[in-house]
Amino acid sequence: MKFLVLLIALTTASTALGQLKFDDPSPQHYKLKARASDIDRRVRSHPEIGFDLESDDGK
Repeated sequence: MKFLVLLIALTTASTALGQLKFDDPSPQHYKLKARASDIDRRVRSHPEIGFDLESDDGK
C-alpha cells in the first residue's frame, strides 16, 4: 500500500514538473559559488570522503 502511495506521489510530481513553462524574455545562466565555511561556521573537513576545507592552493 505504501508503495502505491509513493508511486502515485512521484508520478504526480513528475507530471507537474513537466508542465512548468518559464516566460523569461532574457534567460540567464548563473554560476553560484560559495565556500562551505562561509555559509556555516560549524563545517569541518571530512577527508574520508574527499571533503577538505583546505586544498593544495591554500583555500
